[in-house]
Amino acid sequence: MPVYCFGSNGNGQLGIGHDIDLRIPEKCSLNVPDSSIAKITAGGNHSALLTTDGDIYFCGDNSQGQCADVTSSTFQKSQTLAGKNWKDVACGWSFTILVDNFGQAYSLGAGNRGELGHDDKLFKTNMAVAIRGVNRIATIACGYRHVVALSIDGVAMGWGSNSSGQLGTAAFHDKKTKSVLPTIIFQDNVAAIACGQTHSVFLDGAGKVYTLGLNKYGQLGKFDPLERDRSDQPTLSLLPARAVNISCGWHNTVVLTDTHEIWGWGRNDHGQLKGIEATGDGWRDKPVNLAWKPVRLQQPSTAQDMICGSEHVLCISNGAVYAWGWNEHGNCATTDADVFAPYALSLANPRMVAAGCATSWVIAD
Repeated sequence: MPVYCFGSNGNGQLGIGHDIDLRIPEKCSLNVPDSSIAKITAGGNHSALLTTDGDIYFCGDNSQGQCADVTSSTFQKSQTLAGKNWKDVACGWSFTILVDNFGQAYSLGAGNRGELGHDDKLFKTNMAVAIRGVNRIATIACGYRHVVALSIDGVAMGWGSNSSGQLGTAAFHDKKTKSVLPTIIFQDNVAAIACGQTHSVFLDGAGKVYTLGLNKYGQLGKFDPLERDRSDQPTLSLLPARAVNISCGWHNTVVLTDTHEIWGWGRNDHGQLKGIEATGDGWRDKPVNLAWKPVRLQQPSTAQDMICGSEHVLCISNGAVYAWGWNEHGNCATTDADVFAPYALSLANPRMVAAGCATSWVIAD
């Protein structure tokens, strides 16, 4: 099953071997079996690929060291990271966070808001540096300038920018520093994590969804942004079914339930909420079109998987891939600037979808 890519590619971040944006999906150039791909993740202009064997491949912008020793427009294996077996990777704007097989987290790249996990002691590196006190980690998620890590014990901790309370109460009230060292955010049986640009989302073992951070566009899913524009307390989003997957765009949140429905809230100016009529309770048209209460998204209503890019969404449903939202760079695989209803891609039997900042990948026949 080959990997298809499309969207923004000005720095070669799609892994196709050139730096031209793609509106028609093309096969990536890979030196690994497609069946061995465990994850593809993307930052501002760089991408990382994790294999089931624990190897890390990079492509795209490496001007800040975020791709370690790889500077390429095709996915290339990092030789400096080859000495370890890796189990997770996530990309922020100009940095990368990795987790080894023992659960120790490491950072690469650059950031002046503590994204690397070392406060003001480290701002830039192209070598993986272990983050003190961040171990026993199961998975990792990155926002624009903040990071959330989930331990094997179901405890979520975070570091980096806390400008809108996306790292919680204790850190938010520390006004002495612009960045936050690793600190516990949420520890109530957390099962999954996701990060938007300046908000964080948590899924617990009971299928409940909690949010933290900026609410300017309703991305917390409960408060009218005209009355509360942020929250540093975990906020429960009321959904009619148990959530099984969560994902974030820059300013929106999308949830897949155990009934195979997709629910979403937040910014909707590019059709991220899939053409729902923008009227009724919970909708606002300022500062942009948005929904601050969860709304059930239109067809496809039999979703098996979904992922958010910065301002677009990919979904697998009934053996097909659908895309909608912002499409300036072709990341929804059409010629429209925005896609306001699910667009079915001509890629059969999809196995995995991945997305980043106006970038998209699909593993399919």
